[in-house]
Amino acid sequence: MTSPDKRNNKTDKSASDKKAGNPARKSPGGYGNEGSKGNEFDPSPWATSGSTKIKEGEKILLEITQHPFKRKWYISVLVILLILILSALSYTIIPNPLMPVFVLIFFIVSMTSFFLPSLYTFTEEKIVINRIIYCKAYPWTRFRSYRTDKNGVYLSPISDSERFDRFRGIFMVMDKDSRKKALPILEEYIGEIPGEKEKVNR
Repeated sequence: MTSPDKRNNKTDKSASDKKAGNPARKSPGGYGNEGSKGNEFDPSPWATSGSTKIKEGEKILLEITQHPFKRKWYISVLVILLILILSALSYTIIPNPLMPVFVLIFFIVSMTSFFLPSLYTFTEEKIVINRIIYCKAYPWTRFRSYRTDKNGVYLSPISDSERFDRFRGIFMVMDKDSRKKALPILEEYIGEIPGEKEKVNR
């Protein structure tokens, strides 16, 4: 059991902290915004900047346009054929004339980053992703880590870069040259992740 003296000491300490105006402890994390730009981590998994417009005086650090559908035509042809075949096969599972249509729409919507061009704008305050049919902005305070692979960059609100959370993170499709351009900005605003620079430069 905790003695009365110890309980009183804890109470006195917390009261003195409040009087002194000491700030609340920040949420723990390995990498991230907590020290890079003086921004506190935003714990909300759906945090957005509220506006996709670039404010007057807001510095644009980098703009990258990616369109995987136009990059390699033979891959695009194979993807389209595969989607059409799977859509047709869905009718054999559920014999409804609308079933192939639903499957086709599902694939197109889930692969918008492949079929539609994406414009990534990096500013001092946020990242703006524009894919024609929608535009979203994410503040730097949302992200704690990132991970790169041959297809692009994954930004995560979790400090552990090895954990993949597709519902709270975002994936930006990028080729190798674009990843090299984006990496210094990610290191400055999110933090340097061990091993990522080597992966990008391979």
